[in-house]
Amino acid sequence: MTRAAIVGLCIGLMLIPATESSAHSRSESYSHWHADENTITGVVTIPVRDVMVLHEQAAVVRPSGMLFQDHLQAMTEVSANGESCTRSGSNILQAASGFIRVELMFDCATHPPQRLKLRAMFDVAPAHAHYAKLYQQGQLVGEALITDTADTWEITGLESAASWSFGSFVGIGIEHIASGFDHVAFLLGLLLIAGSFRRCIVAVTGFTLGHSISLAAAVLGYVHADGKLVEALNTSCHGNNQPHVSLLPVRYLPG
Repeated sequence: MTRAAIVGLCIGLMLIPATESSAHSRSESYSHWHADENTITGVVTIPVRDVMVLHEQAAVVRPSGMLFQDHLQAMTEVSANGESCTRSGSNILQAASGFIRVELMFDCATHPPQRLKLRAMFDVAPAHAHYAKLYQQGQLVGEALITDTADTWEITGLESAASWSFGSFVGIGIEHIASGFDHVAFLLGLLLIAGSFRRCIVAVTGFTLGHSISLAAAVLGYVHADGKLVEALNTSCHGNNQPHVSLLPVRYLPG
């Protein structure tokens, strides 16, 4: 690719009308599910800021925790042997500042739970992403990325390595990059500075490795960032009031 072509791409990008970068305002939630012989219990965690969209459609003003609890109950279904399991309980749990945690319990009678369908937030935020983990006898046996177009998780036979959803996480990573104009502009900027496609690949790879290492170090607790400072810097850099939602809050979630 010639330098003239690269400059042309950058100019074309600048002509695109300014729009909000959806990649940096992605709505996300997380859950840990513990399956027993015929029952399953899940704890769903979501940032309070992501629940605000529910208030816009609520008929009456209610606390965010109760609003999300009712929404989650209506949008979550566990089934076994082709029949829906009975929801045996639901509680709002104590959560870290800025988060809501709701516990759901299901009883599948004489059959082990086989399928989890979770539609929470997708109707009001189609780009919402939910990261779920399943435990059996205290051992992590599977993970899943639940989205608007893939809202059902088959939770049987998860003992094999093939059940792990690495490909799904790669897919959402690609979507994350492609859905933000700032990400595309960054890549084009690297092309312009590097001067050649090969040098750009080296730069992008180095950035990706560095970003991955920093995220892993934060999740494992080796480094700690001031959340309020990060949000302030991100807001000022992106020129909007939408916070950057990343995987960093995972380290605060219950195991």
